[in-house]
Amino acid sequence: MNLDFLDHPVSQRDFGLIVGLTQQTVSEAVRRKILPTNGTLGDWLKAYCQRLREQATGRAGDKQVDLTICRAEESEMKTNLLRPEYEEKLGKLIIAADAEYLLRDWAGLANREFGIGVEDIVAAIESEHGIVIDREKVTKIAGATIERVRAHAEAIGRRLAPGVGVDSPGAGPDA
Repeated sequence: MNLDFLDHPVSQRDFGLIVGLTQQTVSEAVRRKILPTNGTLGDWLKAYCQRLREQATGRAGDKQVDLTICRAEESEMKTNLLRPEYEEKLGKLIIAADAEYLLRDWAGLANREFGIGVEDIVAAIESEHGIVIDREKVTKIAGATIERVRAHAEAIGRRLAPGVGVDSPGAGPDA
């Protein structure tokens, strides 16, 4: 088996992805000399596995490192939980239920305006040419178009906020 890839340098991010750690946690492990500075993938895997073996047998000894790593991970999780709230306050984020409500509202307005426009065109043609246009045919054609717009807006709304409907609590700008 060819294991030459173990002799290549690896980034902290990539190593973290391989073993399930954040880049910050890997950085802290390098800083604490748990992982060798400028080590290869093989060096880091060997050191990481050795550390896990020591922890499993209770010989790791340096609980402060573990506590620091846990605190760093906890801090990162808290930051990730607060970021959407901050982005919303900056106006860079819209809640999915609000987006769904706005999209449905826009589609309703577009459908109404389209219907009024079609009726105005039909009335103008009738008046200009002294004819009567079959409203049933107009409704059939325009109604199908309006229904496609409504269905598309609804589908986008369902993708934005699965399980949240217009009549659901939390839907709409007043929520």
